[in-house]
Amino acid sequence: MRKLAIPRGRLENASSLKRHLRSQLPRIGVSLEPSKLRPYDEDQFLQLLIGALRGGECGQKPEEKNIILTRGDIDCWFQERVKKNTIEISHKHKEIYHLTIFALTAARQMWTGGTQMTPTEFSRRGKRRPLLQVVADLFTGKIGEVATQRLAHNLGYEVQPDWDLSSERERYRSDLTRIGRVEAGRLYDVPWIISIKSSASLTGAWAEAPQGARIALFWKVALPEDFLLRLLQYISSWTKLIEFLKGRVGQADPFKNFLQSLRQIESGLSIPCYFEGFYWPSQDTLRSAGDELPFIGEVRESKHMCPTGQLQWSQEEFRQLMEQIYQEAKGGDGR
Repeated sequence: MRKLAIPRGRLENASSLKRHLRSQLPRIGVSLEPSKLRPYDEDQFLQLLIGALRGGECGQKPEEKNIILTRGDIDCWFQERVKKNTIEISHKHKEIYHLTIFALTAARQMWTGGTQMTPTEFSRRGKRRPLLQVVADLFTGKIGEVATQRLAHNLGYEVQPDWDLSSERERYRSDLTRIGRVEAGRLYDVPWIISIKSSASLTGAWAEAPQGARIALFWKVALPEDFLLRLLQYISSWTKLIEFLKGRVGQADPFKNFLQSLRQIESGLSIPCYFEGFYWPSQDTLRSAGDELPFIGEVRESKHMCPTGQLQWSQEEFRQLMEQIYQEAKGGDGR
């Protein structure tokens, strides 16, 4: 059996490691053909693999200096964990428009003071982020809740994400507000603070959650950088904008060429969301501000952080979690 040794020191530089994996994986029989990697592309697959190596999800560790990879290790991780736990959200699903409306509304309220969130929240050194970056971050941060809703539904449970943007909302409250069984048709208030985090960083190795969370769920999102433009293209607003601009500039160079290139943006959108798993926050997972963690550096605020390799990730474990939450919610008889 052919093996690939990855020196642990190479995990720090994701770009270099990605180039190395791209050249070496075929030598141990791992196919990078698009049909084998769907719904991810080659670049996304390699980034996910780097995150898995960093987090301890994949690979054998018989010695301190190297991680040993075989085709079997990678196939098992990708087929049994990644693919089975991937939920695709596309322009065909109404939830993507819920997300778009939420992100645009929340971004606007940040600038008008209508919500507790601000344009500098979660940014380094308090820098004000550009509007489109805020929209993208809000969309990414919320999509995990929608993906959880779809995954739960596949397993027989109905859950409701928290769409509240009021300035009176509690700082930390559950990302899922209600739960029920699909066949029962009745929802109950969720009695726990459930944290759902989603990240567009596919190479990440840590699942975070705020202090006070009873349970923490973590998703990785393969979000195209041009997702907002592709949505606009799909709903025809983009075409209308191009025609409007063409009417103003006519055949003037170089703008007519610019407009032609903008017409070539792919319409439609499909976003693969990978459920990394969940964990129970405890003193063992609590990290203090100033702590140093591999691959992310200094922790800027006290919160829970768990390596992705230590998450519970099977669908049966997730189903049991949903049932436990449902039973406690039903016992409280919240309506």
